Amino acid sequence: MLNSSKLRNKSEFKVTLIDLPLTAEEQAGSLKSVENLMPSLGIGYIAAVLEKNGYTVRIIDCRVLNINVNELIEELKADKPNVIGYTGTVLHIYKGFETAKRLKDELPGTISVIGGPHITSIPEDTLKTKLFDVGVIGEAEYTFLELINKLYEVDNDISKVDLDSILGIAYIKNDKIVFTGKRPFIDPLDQLPHPARHLYPPLTLYRPVPASYKKLPMAHVMTSRGCPNTCTFCDRSVFGMRFRYRTPMNVVDEIEQLINVYGAKEIKFFDDVFTLDKKRVYDILDECDRRGLNFVWSCLTRTDLIDLPLLKRMKKSGCWQVAFGIESGSQKILDEMKKRSKVEVNAQAVKWANEAGISVRAFFIFGMPSETKDTIQETIDFATSVPIDVATFYTLTLYPGNDLYEEIKSQGKLLHEDYTQYNPIIDKDKTMFAYIPDALTAQDLKNAVSIAYRKFYFRPDYVFKQLLKMNSLEDVKRNVRGVMAILST
Repeated sequence: MLNSSKLRNKSEFKVTLIDLPLTAEEQAGSLKSVENLMPSLGIGYIAAVLEKNGYTVRIIDCRVLNINVNELIEELKADKPNVIGYTGTVLHIYKGFETAKRLKDELPGTISVIGGPHITSIPEDTLKTKLFDVGVIGEAEYTFLELINKLYEVDNDISKVDLDSILGIAYIKNDKIVFTGKRPFIDPLDQLPHPARHLYPPLTLYRPVPASYKKLPMAHVMTSRGCPNTCTFCDRSVFGMRFRYRTPMNVVDEIEQLINVYGAKEIKFFDDVFTLDKKRVYDILDECDRRGLNFVWSCLTRTDLIDLPLLKRMKKSGCWQVAFGIESGSQKILDEMKKRSKVEVNAQAVKWANEAGISVRAFFIFGMPSETKDTIQETIDFATSVPIDVATFYTLTLYPGNDLYEEIKSQGKLLHEDYTQYNPIIDKDKTMFAYIPDALTAQDLKNAVSIAYRKFYFRPDYVFKQLLKMNSLEDVKRNVRGVMAILST
């Protein structure tokens, strides 16, 4: 086995974690000019846990370093890690297959481990390729650590590891897939070290989409895990539905580190529902004030989890944007999604944010089973009738294993399982939809996105309002990049 005769201490055991080499077009389709380039927090947390336990860890972020598969292979051959860890969403997984296949031949002694939403949802689909030795199911940090500990103890000879004793993994044994059982969720989350950001490329190399930042470099922070909501289109496979949160002191420690050590000028709170516990939000902001931390920030949350006093407090502390998953302007579609939200509540939340002086970014989805041209028009009418500053229009992505995917597949309406096409950001010339609602055609869906963008962004009153808000050269650059991307849809 690779390096087996030389392993005298944990620091000699090398683990490399890879953010796979997707091109800008593969990641963002026709919006490739505004591709979202941000660090993967998941592998950062795994790396931090491994380092804390004495192992040598490396992160290779192929996208931000513009490393292709061939270059990645050469890099890994030179470094000769004992274990390579991949993370895979439905969008990334085919690139993971390609990379792992090459490495099976080029580095036969290296153990390959795959984690992330895709294998968590449908482990059989991933492991049947026989490209990965182990799949990590669910939250990966301590499952991965236990696996690495056992591999280290046997000089990286996986045939000597009792894999059945490790909760939270799947693997192939006698041509059958074995799942060892679900590992309990990590709780409390404060036990996790902060992501190992020193292993990433410099923060200054990362660039989020133009509409999502005000100052660079921007860093994102996840203060909680789990979403208690029931949206049928969402993927909750890794973090589950139980809301778990970090304490305000722990969160602010990370913010302080990002500002003072890594030079972050902006923070994005990347939780699914940042304001689920309003008191905790107030406590985080109060602690930032106590420490004299001045920074701009944004967050994602739901329209029914904010109120005007909270928004005003957020604004006072530096919040410049809040992002809402509004999804549709049709109550029929919202109900079908099990969003548990109302059109009028969504409208009120946008107006409150506007009153508080906070920019609103809203996400919309076209393509639910009951979608028609009329419901599409309702969504466009809603988006253009309330003071939303940034609107992003997606087509429905079917995440393998979730409720909606299973429903559509059971009805025989899943058109294909080519995961290279499972991208919510359509390419109008290439996208082949995996699902098309009965009342629409593929061209209808493509037209819906294109029309929605143009009707939203090219309104004279909207353009005038946004021009008045520009107060820096960076604002101008961001808006120009955004407009050019919209014209390409």
